[in-house]
Order: sequence, then C-alpha cells, then structure tokens
Amino acid sequence: MIGGRIKLDESIPQASLRILKDKTFIDAKFASINACLTEKFQENEETKHAFILFLTKVQPLNKIKEKSYVKWFDIKTLKQKNIIPSDYWLIKNKLNSKISIPEEVIKEDNGKLTIEFFN
Repeated sequence: MIGGRIKLDESIPQASLRILKDKTFIDAKFASINACLTEKFQENEETKHAFILFLTKVQPLNKIKEKSYVKWFDIKTLKQKNIIPSDYWLIKNKLNSKISIPEEVIKEDNGKLTIEFFN
C-alpha cells in the first residue's frame, strides 16, 4: 500500500495521483475514494501517533511491469502477518466500497466569505 501526506493545496484525488507517481513512477486516473479511517497508535495507553487514512483506487494509464520499487501481490493470498493491521483491514473490508468526501473551499474577498463545494 502506498501512503503519503496530502499537501495544503491538494484534494484527496490529487494527492492520491501525486503520491502514486512520486513513489512508483506510475501515471494513473483517479477512480474513487473507498474508505476513510482514523488510526491511533498507542503504547502503554498513551497515543503516540494519529493518522487519517484514505483508501483510494486509481486506474493505471499504461501497462505496468513489476520493478524493484513496485511489487504486486494477489489479494486472495494476502496474509495478515505480512501487512500493517489497518491496511489489511481496509483491503479486506473496504476495497470495493465507495464514499463521497466533498471538498469545500471558503474564499474571502474584502471581508465577504463565499463557499464552493466540489465532489
């Protein structure tokens, strides 16, 4: 599973495509947002890290060959011990789901606020 951070000026689809390209050199078309999950890592009852995970699907624009930086796996044979628990849960439970997370942009012009929504 490929992961990264969303930049300030990006939407979830834009970030998904950029992160994929940055880490694998694969060009793709955005398909869907499949899940959103909050994840907290705790040690001795203290939260050490917290993340918001987005599971998205993309469609490669070209035929992709396996390379040293891209490894393919068969989802049917995926073992829980070989993957981060939250990633495993998302794959097993949310891979074929779809959710909508609208984007809102608030603009200020001379003290007047306007709001635009995007899906």
